[in-house]
This record gives sequence, C-alpha cells and structure tokens, in this order.
Amino acid sequence: MNKLLLDYSLSEDLTLSRLRKWWKSEIDPLPLLDWIEKNGVFGYVQDDAHYHYKLHHMSQQPYLYYAIGDQRILNKPLLGIVGPRKMTRYAQKVLEKLFDYLSSYDLATVSGLASGVDTACHTLSIQHGIPTVAVLWWGLWVLLQSRKKSLIHQIVDHWWLVLSEYKLWQKPTKRTYPQRNRIIAGLSQCLFVPEAAEGSGSLITVKYALQWNKSVYWACNWLFQKSSRGLHRYMQAGKVIPVVDMENFLLKEFGKPVTSFEEHHAVPDLSDLQQKILACAQKWPGKSSLSLVSEKLWIGVQTLLSELTFLEILWIAYEENGVILLY
Repeated sequence: MNKLLLDYSLSEDLTLSRLRKWWKSEIDPLPLLDWIEKNGVFGYVQDDAHYHYKLHHMSQQPYLYYAIGDQRILNKPLLGIVGPRKMTRYAQKVLEKLFDYLSSYDLATVSGLASGVDTACHTLSIQHGIPTVAVLWWGLWVLLQSRKKSLIHQIVDHWWLVLSEYKLWQKPTKRTYPQRNRIIAGLSQCLFVPEAAEGSGSLITVKYALQWNKSVYWACNWLFQKSSRGLHRYMQAGKVIPVVDMENFLLKEFGKPVTSFEEHHAVPDLSDLQQKILACAQKWPGKSSLSLVSEKLWIGVQTLLSELTFLEILWIAYEENGVILLY
C-alpha cells in the first residue's frame, strides 16, 4: 500500500482517540495495513502505473481510489445502469427483460450500490453471471461493516469490482453521493435509466453522461407516471433516447451478442424426469412445492433436489423456501 494512501486514510477523520478506540492500541499503521491486506484492498494514485486508463482519461478523475476485486473488468465495455431508490414494479420488469439479453454479451455493468435500481442491477448481474462494478459514495471500511456487506461479498467472491475514491472511514454524505455519480457516468460506454422522477439523484448521472457525450437511454413509460417525469423532459429536449426494442438498443451500442438470444435461452436436452419436473413447475407456477411434486412423480425429495441442482445450473428452475420456481 502506497504510504501516501495510508497517510490520506489516517488524516482528518481519524483522530488519536478514534484510532485508539478502533485498534485498541497506540497509533500504529500496522493494524490498518493488516486490515487492508486481509480484505484485499488496493489503492491507486494518478501517477501509479496501475491507475486504470478509463478513470485516468475521464474528466474530473479522482486523485486516488481504493478497490476490491479484479480491476481488469474495467477493460470490458461498461453499461451504466442507475435509477431511483424507490423502484417501481415497472422498472423491475424492465431490468429483468434487459438482463435476459445482456447475458448474451461480453460486457460488464456499473452502478452505485444504492437501494432500488442500483441494487437490482448488481443482483441481476450476479444471477446472470455478468461482471459488475459498484462505485461507492462512502469508504470501504464503512461499507464492509454495513448491511450491504452481503451483496458486497457476493461481488467480491466473483472477483468483480468495488471501488471508492473516499477514505476508508468516510461515511456517506449529501456531498459524496453526487460526486460518485460522475465516476459511474465516466466509466460507462452508455447509460441506461429505467425510470427517474423530477429531482431524482439519477438525473445527476444523466447530466454528467450528456456532458461527456455519452448516449443515455431510458425505458418509455406512461406520460403521467411520476416515476419517469424527469426523463420525459429530457426526451422532449431530444437528449435521451427512448428504448422500444432491447435487442436493437444493445446491437447499436455493443454490436452483435456472443450468442443470439434464442441460442442462449434454448433449453438443452433434458432427461424424462427433468422434463416432468419442469412441466409440474409450469403447471402450478409458484405453488409447486417439493412435497407436491415428489408425490406426483413418485420420487424421493432428495432425488428431486438433485435434479433441481442440475436445472439450476442451466438457469431453468430452482428451489426456494420449499417451492420450485422458474427463471
């Protein structure tokens, strides 16, 4: 860890009393270095050869940043996805449809780990095996103690990426939130916003993207829907592009998929038993309990679970709370 980064983390917000309280010792950088090493935290300064070029070339680039995960993900084309914390069911369905197509592309997503659309972006990325980048508006140490740590560990476990330009102990503030939006916009090849009301923080990211000549797309919604009114005004001014066809939108920005949508979602050859399990799940959607299907097919629950493991690997069906569900 660069000494400058260490000094930066220990300054200002870390007083002698706070440091002693956290580490229960005299001022000693070694515990912090141990924590950094244990959690796989890396730090990069602008003059560092490992400071990523996408951050280096963006306007208003951070002087330094911390990262956990695989920074090589930034080499991929990045689709920025942002939206409100109070996400509507409409936005959820739009994102689910979008990710059905995204899973056929060799790209990564980038968002801000807030509630609502951001969290949905990272969660759907994990579910579809798509690399994702979380850009924070608070420090990594604070993050790893927060209620978001479960999602963070899922991202890190896949060797994807979490990054922050703030001191390890920096708490989220009204100032840091809009600042991190510029990094999301700067890293993104283009930006997708399923919805955003007037005054939404997501519109800050939209403004940065438009300022840097990035294309901004949004999912058309009802004219009088408050959750999209902020984007209606941008569309009226010709600044954002309405998406009416997911396939054409992705084709325009990222070219042809690695595999076609139909090829990617084609059902592979299944055994007779697996086809029967799938038929039960389709016949009683959301109500196909393990006990019911086990009884109908005259098989043991353990055999059923074993077959479901295979179907889950293929992204066809899975078990949750004793019920068989379809992807």
